[in-house]
Amino acid sequence: VSRGVRAVVWERTAGQAVTVVLAVGVLAAFPSPVRPYLPVAAALLVVAGLGAVLLGRVAPRSGASGWARALRTAVADVRSGVLGRRTWAGVLVASAVVLAGHLATFVVAARTAGSAAPLARLLPLTLLALLAMILPLNVGGFGPREGVAAWAFAAAGLTAGQGVAAATVYGALALVASLPGGVVLLARRLPRPASPGVAPPAPVATARAARWVSRPARTGVHG
Repeated sequence: VSRGVRAVVWERTAGQAVTVVLAVGVLAAFPSPVRPYLPVAAALLVVAGLGAVLLGRVAPRSGASGWARALRTAVADVRSGVLGRRTWAGVLVASAVVLAGHLATFVVAARTAGSAAPLARLLPLTLLALLAMILPLNVGGFGPREGVAAWAFAAAGLTAGQGVAAATVYGALALVASLPGGVVLLARRLPRPASPGVAPPAPVATARAARWVSRPARTGVHG
């Protein structure tokens, strides 16, 4: 159980870290309401990265306390798992592909909601709304996403109603896209047919075989 929980935690942490780094780059390339604050955000990311590296280097190599064991386990997971030679590239590519899929879905949702803004103007706004989903204050993804979308769309010269509509349609699309996963859960609850096995031998044949095995061997020379 502990390994499963740690795997989920590191999967989420690595994905969010890649998302934040790519988001800073995209927001720096396209005009957005938060563009003046990007240098501060980039500096905070650098400080956080250096702090994580320093924490990993000063982690205690021994100690029986729960804090020491947890820190050693976290450092080992990052070194051998997230940043392992056979892992980090897959984590980076998979996270980038997932982010691209979310952005494409949000653009489709914005177009469905009636937004006709150019893609270069719409992309950073949708990215800000997706970043709001990182906050652990949502219910099924709904909440901060709609609020940030309303503010971002209004700050970019669009309407807050378009931002809320786009974020709501995105939530509906994401919900529908996840429904096929319910088939897997239902399939696990269905009774499985019994696997074909070897039929037991007939009682008469079993008795004859037992008598043949227990019969003493006859030896001698017949004349």
